[in-house]
Amino acid sequence: MRTRVFSALFLAFLLLLPSIALSWTGEVEKVIDADILRVKKKDNTKVEVRLYGIDAPESDQPYWLRAIRFTKMMARFERVEVEPQHRGQQGRVEALVYLDGDGECLNEELVKAGHAWVYERYCHIRDCEQWQKLERRARQDERGLWTQSDPVPPWVWRDGGQGDSK
Repeated sequence: MRTRVFSALFLAFLLLLPSIALSWTGEVEKVIDADILRVKKKDNTKVEVRLYGIDAPESDQPYWLRAIRFTKMMARFERVEVEPQHRGQQGRVEALVYLDGDGECLNEELVKAGHAWVYERYCHIRDCEQWQKLERRARQDERGLWTQSDPVPPWVWRDGGQGDSK
């Protein structure tokens, strides 16, 4: 009986272990795009990280320069904790990125400052609901890209769409 209980507890521990071991720390070596970073881990491996659940303007899109400057100001050469959510279509790690020191979530800060949209189609964690509220507030306050009359979401822009931002 005791062996069976121990085995069950050990199995439960093993099932939880991957979720505990997923987070890692590193230094932001380069800001590739407003929502894509290159992070150097402690073992010197470099990992491209896309900020989970958000989408920032593309490089050929209005407001891109301001968005990438914001990300550089917040994160370049900073120590971060990376909490992977999954691998994206292009093989990048999609993650929540927390800034060392104050613990701010970079994903959330971009939305709050009006430099990114919540990517509702791919945002499926508890924080997404709060980010949607922050996005609505940024729109109301006309912060960041919301100073434009009709900003086009990047996923529409990439498909060649223009105009309607809904």
